[in-house]
Amino acid sequence: MKQLSRSEFDKLLQRSPFAGIPADEQQALFEEHRLLQQNRKQEVFRSDFKARRFFLVAAGSYRLVLKNGSTKVLDAGTLFGEVGALTDSQRLGSVAALENNSALAAFSRDALIRRRLLPSPDQPGIASILYGQALSYLRDQFDNSTETLLEKGEGMRVEFKESERNEKIAAAIASFLNTDGGTLLIGVNDRGEVIGIDDYSLEGADRFDQDLQNMLRAKLGATALPYIHFCHNNYNGKGIYRIDCEPAEQPVLLNNGAKKGEAFMIRSSATMQQLGFRDALKYVARRFPDEFKSE
Repeated sequence: MKQLSRSEFDKLLQRSPFAGIPADEQQALFEEHRLLQQNRKQEVFRSDFKARRFFLVAAGSYRLVLKNGSTKVLDAGTLFGEVGALTDSQRLGSVAALENNSALAAFSRDALIRRRLLPSPDQPGIASILYGQALSYLRDQFDNSTETLLEKGEGMRVEFKESERNEKIAAAIASFLNTDGGTLLIGVNDRGEVIGIDDYSLEGADRFDQDLQNMLRAKLGATALPYIHFCHNNYNGKGIYRIDCEPAEQPVLLNNGAKKGEAFMIRSSATMQQLGFRDALKYVARRFPDEFKSE
């Protein structure tokens, strides 16, 4: 059984949300923790897995991907998987290591229930009911899985492209960034049928990501990339590439080359739309008001 030393564990707690808890609870956490080590891309758990433990990041970093495709980087001291300490329901997202030699302090829900540090989720009391209601609400909010998007079809925040070589990919992403965000699924036709793209899920994954990001950097500018998140999916044995876009904090222009110049794209209903100069100015003034403020 691997564990952190007591001094290492105490330092970790001070960086975590548990800083300041009573000494007896610190001791109980220390005695019950297990040290788990992962290398890059190794999964901790997947969405919809049963939850029995929660974690503190002890070393390295991890990426959390929620069912709606949004992501978050988890650094040392970050607490995650806490839902697993409160309910018997399933995970709302997936977590994998971002670098080699990452490590987690893992805590068993059952062990902490035995120590009376956590309420049992099996008891039909008020706490159990409230936890279950809260999780049901969160699940409804986050139910933006690839399967759900395929069922709902294209719309204001969803668009399908058959191939990664489609010239309109950058335009579609720009339209999401300039409006309310959205998701682009590559490897899906207009009817929502998964036709798949080349097998990039193993050796070619990093190259695929790099080529796509280089294209978007050239078309949209480097400042747009932090709002764009990439994810490889496998649906019934066929590859889908998922791109989730947050609403950008500044206007994103689409570079169409020296001859065509730049374009300003937005979403309108289920399609993307290029705005003319005057309409773009009005839209930017409303959507990005800080762009017109003097320093």
